[in-house]
Amino acid sequence: MVTRAVLFGTLDGTFIDFGELKEAAIEKIKALTGIDAKSFRVTVADSDLRHARLRHGKRHSFGHKKGATRETIVGEKNPSQRPLAPHDYLSIPKAIQGCENVSIGANEKRTGQPSIKIATRDGETLRTTVAIVDAQRKVIRFKTMWKKTS
Repeated sequence: MVTRAVLFGTLDGTFIDFGELKEAAIEKIKALTGIDAKSFRVTVADSDLRHARLRHGKRHSFGHKKGATRETIVGEKNPSQRPLAPHDYLSIPKAIQGCENVSIGANEKRTGQPSIKIATRDGETLRTTVAIVDAQRKVIRFKTMWKKTS
């Protein structure tokens, strides 16, 4: 179940809730967006995980109708990016809670809500996590992720 709700968050309908945002992240988000994120919760929607997996995940096929296979995961289209692996999804809550190398992103097209981009480095891999700052619902919501090798 979404890698055990991406390691021990609680699944509430189609959202995984990772608890309240930490103080250090609250201060950085306020400095970037002007929004006081105190008491905001960190969430991941199943649909956004699916988007990241379909758009940036590894290519693979699975059985469909009695043994026939079809490719369902398109995989990473950008040649400079590497496909996401299951362990990358597990880094989502830590990246959002840590907000170590954070910058302002583009506003979400549909709602106009601000986004933040969080860059984390793991050896030669640079992973970028994008989250939406939703002041109405008081959540920091994972939107997408990609990674590059430098």
